[in-house]
Amino acid sequence: MASGGLAYRAYPLGHAGPSPGQPARRAGRLASASGDSATIALRYLAGFGVTAGDWWGEPTGDMRRDDAGSLVWDGPVLNQSVEVIGLPNVRLRVTAGAPLATWTARLEDIFPDGSVALVAGGLLNGTQARSSENPERMRPGEAYDLTIPLHFTTWTYRPGHRMRVSVSNAQFPMIWPTPYPMTSVVHLATAKSVLEVPVIPPATTREVSLLLRSRGKSAPT
Repeated sequence: MASGGLAYRAYPLGHAGPSPGQPARRAGRLASASGDSATIALRYLAGFGVTAGDWWGEPTGDMRRDDAGSLVWDGPVLNQSVEVIGLPNVRLRVTAGAPLATWTARLEDIFPDGSVALVAGGLLNGTQARSSENPERMRPGEAYDLTIPLHFTTWTYRPGHRMRVSVSNAQFPMIWPTPYPMTSVVHLATAKSVLEVPVIPPATTREVSLLLRSRGKSAPT
């Protein structure tokens, strides 16, 4: 995949082409809108996350309120449908601002009227960033490569819609707040911060970027 792009590859379903060697992924580089920011600060706002409910899969409302306390990246307006089926991943290179930090990621659908629907979500306790069998507290100031697996989903993005990735350290009441105030950092000038989505591809490949839209530093009014 070329740097900064989304790429379609084959997916092994009946009406899709063959997939020799590897599963299908639509991969999108997380980038800043200006293209010149190597890192983005993520302020911890402990009370955000209520819209997503008590656990993934519950009916949700408009996700914009949760997104106001998150970093969000938006893809371009789609000119054709994109069918998603499988287990998306969000990969991040981060620097934690505290020894205990949970990382939550959401894949969302932005409708033409601006409303936002939850497609899939997942979270990772930062103490398990390197091993779930031998967890250890994060070291503030040290870089970690995280893979946040999102829950299985089937979803069709319609023409006129956009993909969104939302990242936060809070998902209340799904996870209890950490006792530490913090500001963490997401590293963007690296291929380690990407969205991977399993898709049923169209006939051609195109590449775009998911651009940073908000910085998770203020509460909604």
